[in-house]
Amino acid sequence: MTSETYPVHRPAVVFRSIGRCLLAYILAFAAGWLVIALVGPRELDPRSDSFETLPFWESFEESLRTGLTMFLLIGVPTILIALLAGLAWRTTESGQFRAIMALAFLPPMWPLVGASTPLYLGVQTVVQVVFATVLMPVPLIQGAPPKMTENARDSLLPVFAVDDQLSVSARSSPISVARSGDAYPDMEVMQYARNGSPKVVARDSMRNEHALDSAPVKFDHWPLYTANIDRKWTDGRCTSGCGR
Repeated sequence: MTSETYPVHRPAVVFRSIGRCLLAYILAFAAGWLVIALVGPRELDPRSDSFETLPFWESFEESLRTGLTMFLLIGVPTILIALLAGLAWRTTESGQFRAIMALAFLPPMWPLVGASTPLYLGVQTVVQVVFATVLMPVPLIQGAPPKMTENARDSLLPVFAVDDQLSVSARSSPISVARSGDAYPDMEVMQYARNGSPKVVARDSMRNEHALDSAPVKFDHWPLYTANIDRKWTDGRCTSGCGR
């Protein structure tokens, strides 16, 4: 039995994921420019010819207005890059993807290269890198994981027929497998990734060779041991029920 499934992304899930990305960046950007406004050098007073600076609160407000302009020049391109890359992201490992994004978010900072103080460029660099490596949702759109459920029965009769319930729930990691019912026959669940080698995600051996596991009467004692099983695996490791 082979099954190939893909997560289905409803419009509500897509818009909610995009909203989370936008909110994360806006908050990070606002925090960075709040720091600049509080500890950065005061803005020059345009009414003075002697390079006098504005009072603290006036300088604070001016810095925030500058931050709004920088959001249009830096923030908007950064968000567009994040959304386009996030929607296109498929198989790259999340750590590698974040590292790529950290580099991709640096070019939009070009308006700050000639800033009068390196504080602007330094704080904005921290904002871009922290957003890429920590705050940005990866993957951008998190739909429900593909899930396959099958009832394996080899006969229409309810007696002396193999009757197993098998379910597989998969994200990129982990992959969960559950099997309940008869402890017969052997079972092996394989993952065939597009860009990787085949991997065993669950393996189970039939408990007995007398073929009585599907008998209508179940025994959990010697010499038959035909009671139903309920076993679970995560990424190839049995986590429940495998001692029976």
